[in-house]
Amino acid sequence: MESSLNGPLRSNSSLFRQQHRQSLNLGYNNLSGILPDSIGNFKYLSVLACGSCNFHGNYLLIMISLVKDRIRWY
Repeated sequence: MESSLNGPLRSNSSLFRQQHRQSLNLGYNNLSGILPDSIGNFKYLSVLACGSCNFHGNYLLIMISLVKDRIRWY
């Protein structure tokens, strides 16, 4: 099932103002580009799903450095 998000995920998106979020499923969207550093603003995030997204760059290394052991990857 595909959702309707397209293009790059911008760091000024209202999504990043939801700092209480514990899980985030970005999968099955047509997202592309680099995952913004602001993803690290989610203080309680424990699950991040990015399946079928077209992110590129060193986002995995960026995520590990930002959130360390708080995330389970799917």
